[in-house]
This record gives sequence, C-alpha cells and structure tokens, in this order.
Amino acid sequence: MSDKQFIFERKELALPCFSDFDAEFVAFNVEFSTNATATCICCLSHTAQFIQENWENVVHEVNYDYITTGVSEFELWNVYLVFASKKQLDTETQYKLENNKYAMRKLFIKLPDDLQLNQSEQVLSSLLSNKLLIAEVNIKPQQEAAGSFTINEGSIGHRVCELKLTNSRVRGDADKRKQWLKEEMQRRLRNED
Repeated sequence: MSDKQFIFERKELALPCFSDFDAEFVAFNVEFSTNATATCICCLSHTAQFIQENWENVVHEVNYDYITTGVSEFELWNVYLVFASKKQLDTETQYKLENNKYAMRKLFIKLPDDLQLNQSEQVLSSLLSNKLLIAEVNIKPQQEAAGSFTINEGSIGHRVCELKLTNSRVRGDADKRKQWLKEEMQRRLRNED
C-alpha cells in the first residue's frame, strides 16, 4: 500500500469564460501519476441565485474553453466543476446540477459561513480532497485470520505485475495492454506446439 497522500493543489488556470460571469473561479488539480491528472474548477458565488440561474451556462463555457482544448484522455474523464457558496442551494437545483451528465461531473459545496476570503483556497482544497478523493478515510490492512488461505499469483498475473500493466483508459496504457496480450497469445501458441 502506498503512503502517498493525494490532495488537490492550486492550478493556475485563466479561461476566457471566467470574465463572462459575476463569480470567482479557482482551479485545483491532483496528479496520481505521470499521465493521470484530475482537475477541479471551482465557481465561487456569493449568492445561490447566481448558481441557480447560471450553472448550465458555466458548464457549457468551461466545456468549450477547457475540455475541448486537448486535455489528456485520463483527464477527460476526471474533470470536475464545483459550484460553491456560503448560501445553501435549493434541493431541486442541486439535484439537477449534480445529476447532469453533460461534459463533466458537477458538485455543489456549501462553504462555512465564517469562511474568510484569505482562507478560501485552503478550505476548498481540503473540502475537495475529502469529498472527491476520500482523504479522511483511513484504510488499515487486515490482519491475516487464523486458518486463512493465500492466493499465489500465476505466471500471467506475475508478468502483469512485473510490467505494471494497468486498467486505465489512457491511450498509452491501453496500447501496452494490447501489445502484451498479443505477445502472450503468441507465446502460448508456441508453447502448445
């Protein structure tokens, strides 16, 4: 198990659409590995009414200005748009926003009433890490129970581990899996002859 802790960190991002709205925008990202980054764009509003009236327009503009500009295949599936306000959003709008499947995952976060402007980035990073990365969950390894059995990996499983083949959607990883599978099938055919 890795000891690395993943947290969202501030990302410099200035999309043209940010100036079109009466809200503050801030972006964060987290890097899981070299080609695996998740980005979270936050739209901070002083009123819930702004979010109710404009969330769909914000989604379309962010999609056009960011997602269509050549993000990686992994990031394409891992872009979040978070609307945040100190005011509570009505349940119906929050449901529509969070269940809308267009372009990216969307969330609403109610910010603490006593949040100071100079604390907003740190608080947002913490809230996002807890909500999206489940940072507060501590997973402890299970102790081996008496009489339990262990599963020894076979030769194929061992080679998969050695080659560090993953099941990610990133094109390079998919190509590596296809190449490995082709080679493995040829090796098995040779061994049967």
